[in-house]
Amino acid sequence: MVKTTPKYTPRQYLDGIRRNDPTIINCIVEEYLPGIRRHITHNNGTEQDAADTFQEAMISLFLKTRDKGLRDLTCTFYTFLFEICKRLWLSKLRKEKPDLEVTLDEWMLLTADEDPQQALENAERHDLFWEKFFLLKEDCRQVLEMSLIEGKKAEEVADQMGYSSAGYARKKRYECKEKWKELIKSDPRFEELKF
Repeated sequence: MVKTTPKYTPRQYLDGIRRNDPTIINCIVEEYLPGIRRHITHNNGTEQDAADTFQEAMISLFLKTRDKGLRDLTCTFYTFLFEICKRLWLSKLRKEKPDLEVTLDEWMLLTADEDPQQALENAERHDLFWEKFFLLKEDCRQVLEMSLIEGKKAEEVADQMGYSSAGYARKKRYECKEKWKELIKSDPRFEELKF
């Protein structure tokens, strides 16, 4: 994330985008494109991919400020812009390079019709969700990845994990899901994010 102090408030950035104010637009490009470029080039993209994604995010923001009345944010402007760019890039990766392994973030893709504030709340929920996922033991993560993400049946999970039966694989999946839920609910952010 960017470490510099923003020159404008989130509202000023959004108003500047809505008015197509060259001073605000240039400030956004100078301040925030480098961080977004760094993220995309470190995640299987080129500098051109970063520029295209950034432009697409700015167009999306323009339309949302103009058509949907987006006027303020509950987070920093950069956090908001970064999340939009990240999701656009993951969506593009998923479509253009289906064989490429990407992170579990691809589950939470921002669509053009999604409310930006809601998208950010979803992103924060998603981050909490997966942060707790990685606190689970390795075997639980494997069972949940196979059954929930890859859609494998209990028989396949049992076979791959070396379990004695599909029934045991189902029981293990249930126990792991419950442990995951417990970790999520025990975090103070759980109540704030209104799951």
